[in-house]
Amino acid sequence: MPRVIKLTALGPHTFSNLQPPGISRPPIPSTEHRLDVVSTRDTAKRFRVALSFAGEKRDFVAQAAAIRAARFVEAAILYDKYHEAEFALRDLGLYLPDLYHDQSDLVIIVVCRDYQQKGMV
Repeated sequence: MPRVIKLTALGPHTFSNLQPPGISRPPIPSTEHRLDVVSTRDTAKRFRVALSFAGEKRDFVAQAAAIRAARFVEAAILYDKYHEAEFALRDLGLYLPDLYHDQSDLVIIVVCRDYQQKGMV
């Protein structure tokens, strides 16, 4: 079963403004040479990280996905922009639970201030 980590919201902060002033983050390396990371991992699951989020958090999650993809490769991150064909399936609602529960090592749920009112709890 995937590990679930509850994250505390940081408000309007994003990864870019969590950097100390005057220090820039190094560029994210190309993922072309990172295919070995996925093939040599010690898990049988398809995804290393799965991201679940409300639409208004897309910018924040896009940054988080890019950071994870730099470490593992896009194919190992369950994020809709990296797997657009699968997320376009007609029966996606039936298919998603398996992707998150059975095919992911870690599920990261990004919540927003209105999360409870959206009925996602």
